[in-house]
Amino acid sequence: MEKSWVKTFERQEQDSGELSLCHCGYSICQAGHSFGPAVRPNYILHYVLDGRGTYRIGARTYHLEKEQGFLIEPNVMTFYQADAQQPWTYLWIGFDGSYAKKLLSQIGLSSRTLTFSANCGDKLLEVINRMLECDADGISYHLYLQTQLYVFFYHLSQVLSAESNKLHSGQQNYYIRMAEEFVEKYYAQNIHVQDIADYVGICRSHLSTLFQDNLQMSPSEYI
Repeated sequence: MEKSWVKTFERQEQDSGELSLCHCGYSICQAGHSFGPAVRPNYILHYVLDGRGTYRIGARTYHLEKEQGFLIEPNVMTFYQADAQQPWTYLWIGFDGSYAKKLLSQIGLSSRTLTFSANCGDKLLEVINRMLECDADGISYHLYLQTQLYVFFYHLSQVLSAESNKLHSGQQNYYIRMAEEFVEKYYAQNIHVQDIADYVGICRSHLSTLFQDNLQMSPSEYI
């Protein structure tokens, strides 16, 4: 069993269909509490506020804890379970719409990247609580909830985008270091820019862009 606060929202006629709130909630799970295997009709993001648990999809099993989360995609069989010793407490938000998949991709989530780490739990919980406490109807109510949905993704994207930029920057630095090592080792052998690109494993134009962005010179100038 678990102790949960849940709210489901009806689709509004005013929806553009780009991003719509379906449901949200907050759960304090007991040891071993599980959900599934089950298929959901919309996207759901879970964020772990405390404790631990596992998320399973197909042959993949993810072990998650505080300040981590996982994505459930529509029409995909999934299973998740609270740890037997330190059961998790989590919040979740369900959504759909034509923009949902693109938005998730923009913050680094997809069918290939279903889990994430983000130290913004307090802010996400504030948004969920505002949604749960909202009790009204009409267009103003609908617009308020839509605003909170975007605020939720605003907080999440600030953290995930920063992490993505760090990874991207680290990968760029790795390519540059490889290129510099190659030139240092073989510059006396009349090497060409294509030789460097082949060694690093990226195309020549990408290599040139990296050199211009990071070293403010072309590969040929560096040689």
